[in-house]
Amino acid sequence: MPDDPMGRGPRDRGVGDGRSRSDQDDRDDDELDVPRWLASERPAADAPARAPRAPRAPRAPRADASRDLRRGQGGDPGDEDDGYGAFLDFDGADRRDYVRLPRRSGIGRRLVLGVGVVVVMAVLAVTVGAWWGLRQLDPPGPPGEAVAVMIPEGASAQEIGAVLAGSGVVGNARLFREYVRFRGSGDKGFLAGRYAFNLSSSMGEALAALEKGPIPLAFVQVTLPEGLRVPEIAARLTEVPWFSPEAINAALDGTTVRSPFQPADVGTLEGLVFPDTYQVEEGNTPVDVVTKAVGQLRAVATAVGLEQGAADLGYSPYQILTIASLIEREAGTAEDRPKIARVIYNRIAEDMRLDIDATVAYAVGGKTDPLTESDLEVDSPYNTRLYKGLPPTPIASPGQASIEAALHPAEGDWLYYVLADTDGNHYFTPDYDDFLNAVDEGRAAGLFP
Repeated sequence: MPDDPMGRGPRDRGVGDGRSRSDQDDRDDDELDVPRWLASERPAADAPARAPRAPRAPRAPRADASRDLRRGQGGDPGDEDDGYGAFLDFDGADRRDYVRLPRRSGIGRRLVLGVGVVVVMAVLAVTVGAWWGLRQLDPPGPPGEAVAVMIPEGASAQEIGAVLAGSGVVGNARLFREYVRFRGSGDKGFLAGRYAFNLSSSMGEALAALEKGPIPLAFVQVTLPEGLRVPEIAARLTEVPWFSPEAINAALDGTTVRSPFQPADVGTLEGLVFPDTYQVEEGNTPVDVVTKAVGQLRAVATAVGLEQGAADLGYSPYQILTIASLIEREAGTAEDRPKIARVIYNRIAEDMRLDIDATVAYAVGGKTDPLTESDLEVDSPYNTRLYKGLPPTPIASPGQASIEAALHPAEGDWLYYVLADTDGNHYFTPDYDDFLNAVDEGRAAGLFP
């Protein structure tokens, strides 16, 4: 090997690893990621050579540690990889120390972005929740149409909220409950009953309606005049808007509601529904009304002494009510009632047919037009022109005056009566021929055909 004129050994000439110094520099550049602008500042090949400088003593411990850190192995068991080992090198081409900072991790950027999205979503959720809550507390626009809502007995704020929400008065039952509690009205409770509200009310409006109290129940007054038959009573009860014909007929069938004066083998309430004016409140049923009317008859019967009076006359209370129904349909004036009662008792005592046209009219379906010859011959136990004694049931609802007349008939021997004037007064006589003459006079006067 020729001697170097400068007296440098193989390492000084950079040929110890079989490559030139330029090759070594390229290797160092690649490993240290030296910027191109820095590399371009190296002296050209034909530039004067720099004065040699004394070789730097190798820093074995530091170099070994750096290499170990770059390889992720660690020099000592106590040394830990801090993430920068791969970017440290202290043996650069121009003997400078470089540190290449790592790029920011993609995970960090995604984490920041995720946190931002969560914050935005939270703000949106709070905004939407507040907007929804305000609309529930006070819906936009004016209140809707008026509605009536029944609040049950002992209902809690939560149960009332459910009722109101189900009726469309408020939008949210739970929010209404909390609103009532917030306003301090949750513990005092509210009266049961029918309340007036508006659809789509604010929470404050709904609470104000509750605090105002229930409204009076709507009611309908139904008048049942004296002398009505069961079908006519049913027709009157249809004046109640919420009563159905089917429910009315079921209440009047004589089995759903029964009178204490009704024989066990009688299946009709004919003559047992007391005529009066009844107040029917909203929520009442036909059974309620019929029960009240039947109970009213019992009260009147007690007042006039029906049971004892019937026993004194030798009749049952039901038979007295039947006689009272005949009087109700036949009498036109108060003065005639006890006289007609006496005629009935006298004819029964004489074993005569009653010959009362009102019973025939009942037999043919409650006819109000003048009876025909065929009507008078209808075969029915109610036709007292064919059959002796009382009809099997009353033929109408008697009033108190007719019941009292049946219990207290006038004194007299009359067996006949006939209409005498347009005011409804009758002419009474015990003589049949006198009766026929009175009939001719009445017919001539146009009182009857």
